[in-house]
Amino acid sequence: MPDTTPDRPADQLHAADRRTTWPTAAPLQQAADLRRAAGDPLLADWLDATANALAWLAPYRDNEPGYGMWEAALAVARQLLGTTSEDGRCPVMTPGGRCEKDAQRAEAVTQFLGRLTDREHALIREAAVMGYIQGRRHPDDEEHPKDSAVLRLVIDAALTIPDLYPAAAAVEEQTTTTKLEYFLQTRDSDGTWGESSSFETDPERIVERLKRRRAQHPQREHRIAWRTTTVTSGPIPRIVPATPAPAAG
Repeated sequence: MPDTTPDRPADQLHAADRRTTWPTAAPLQQAADLRRAAGDPLLADWLDATANALAWLAPYRDNEPGYGMWEAALAVARQLLGTTSEDGRCPVMTPGGRCEKDAQRAEAVTQFLGRLTDREHALIREAAVMGYIQGRRHPDDEEHPKDSAVLRLVIDAALTIPDLYPAAAAVEEQTTTTKLEYFLQTRDSDGTWGESSSFETDPERIVERLKRRRAQHPQREHRIAWRTTTVTSGPIPRIVPATPAPAAG
């Protein structure tokens, strides 16, 4: 006669010994392997037990029994694996235990943020946060506005809360000046052009200097070049440092 005694809780948690083969269990099992290798067998066994119990009917509709527990377990698996894929599955794992594609994307974001100035980072951060907030508040039954309207909406909303969006508020107090300057260039023997004079703001003076330079060194080529220098000054906003990518493992 078969034993119909229900598994004890301890037996249920040793689910890794008899894993389900349903494909939908893959993300939970990957996360379980990761936590078990990291010395966290309790969480690992819970993920395996949840996969064994629920994966055979997954994915669930939101009105079905098991939906809440499955979505909670899947969310934990995504977090542990560092993946944002809809099904939570990670096709290629890094040695540190993260999804390779997501790890590469996270590193690309970190490198991009590292190339920004503190001011640029603050402005992008505030615009992104306010854009996300406005998007969440937008009625589902209304069409989304055009990009130009979204830009104005986000800026307008940020300016109404200067304490929370100091970088945007600081722009109102900024002053910007642009200076146009002229200088001489001389062609080198390798064909490149190099600076060969100081800078002038008067176009007539630089023309006279070019005439003299050509008379003094007729064997070489000379020309007038220009540059613009833009200086923006204003109060320093409260800077929030870039958030580093989550550590692997």
